[in-house]
Amino acid sequence: MFLINGVQKGETVTDAGFIEAVLRIWVGPKPVDSQLKSSLLGAPPKKVDTNNLG
Repeated sequence: MFLINGVQKGETVTDAGFIEAVLRIWVGPKPVDSQLKSSLLGAPPKKVDTNNLG
């Protein structure tokens, strides 16, 4: 189910293959953003080393 500002948009997606593919993008072995993966899975946020920001 896709929500925008709490309002469902379109029909609920029930195809397991589609759902698996979308989840793999965020929580699979090579996520698009590893910090987002950690957050989605409930891990505490990592501390950023501000001494090495260039």
